[in-house]
Amino acid sequence: MVQINLEAYEIYAYFIAIGYRNTKNAKRYFVRILMVALISQFFYSQLIGKYLNICFTLSAGIVF
Repeated sequence: MVQINLEAYEIYAYFIAIGYRNTKNAKRYFVRILMVALISQFFYSQLIGKYLNICFTLSAGIVF
């Protein structure tokens, strides 16, 4: 299961990088990814518990 999670992170990061490269407005792209993170966090916390979902990490990567 851990191997699947690591591969999924790499795929998500790749597509975030492609989206960032192709976007015209990086600030709006960051806000969209952050909105997905905030909306999905409710469901993620109901299933997993106290951890943050991966979208927060990926949106932080857009800023830096």
